[in-house]
Amino acid sequence: MKPPKWQRGHPKREQGENYHHLFFHKPLYKSAFEKQFRNHVGLVIPEKIPVHNYLHMVVPPPPKFTKNEMGDCLEFLQESKNTVDTANRFWGAESVMRYTVFMEMDSPQVGERMHDIRWNLAQQIGIMAGQHTLEKPI
Repeated sequence: MKPPKWQRGHPKREQGENYHHLFFHKPLYKSAFEKQFRNHVGLVIPEKIPVHNYLHMVVPPPPKFTKNEMGDCLEFLQESKNTVDTANRFWGAESVMRYTVFMEMDSPQVGERMHDIRWNLAQQIGIMAGQHTLEKPI
C-alpha cells in the first residue's frame, strides 16, 4: 500500500548529499508499516555525505518505537506538519522529540526509552546542524 501523499516527497538532495534516516539501521525496520514509519518525509533528511558517514560512526541507532508508538508518532507528525515550519529540515525530528515528552508524561513506564530516543535525536541534530564533525567545528 502506497503511503499517503503527505508522507511522500522527501526534500531534494543536492550534489554531495545522500538521505539520512533518523531511525536507522534499515534491517531493524522490516514490516511494511515499520518501513513506512522509517521513510516518513519528516524523518528523512538530506545530508552531506561526510557528515552523514561521521554521524553513523559516532551515534548508535536510536531505540525502536513499538508498533503502536510508531502509529501514534505518525499521527503526531501529521498534526505537527500543519503547525510547524516544515522549511526547517529538522521539523520531523523536533516533532518526534515533542512526542516522546508527551509519551513520557502519559506513560512513565516508557520514560527511560523515550528519554533515550530524544537524546539520540538531539545528538543527530547536533551533528547535522554543524555543531561538530571529525572533532572540529564546521
